[in-house]
Amino acid sequence: MRGILADDLPQVNEVARVLEHMAKIASQDESSVAVIDFEKDDRRLHITDPFFAFFLRWGGELINA
Repeated sequence: MRGILADDLPQVNEVARVLEHMAKIASQDESSVAVIDFEKDDRRLHITDPFFAFFLRWGGELINA
């Protein structure tokens, strides 16, 4: 995130709150398997879908090509 946001970094609790909400939405969607899981206590984000992980890593480069 530091490389993307430069000097305007959000507070840790803001990021944790958003990730927790995203994980909740992902787990409630019955049409698909959850692609992320967030452990609030450990502040760990798990990308459980390999295709989503690939997109996060390479998607920007593919879109900007």
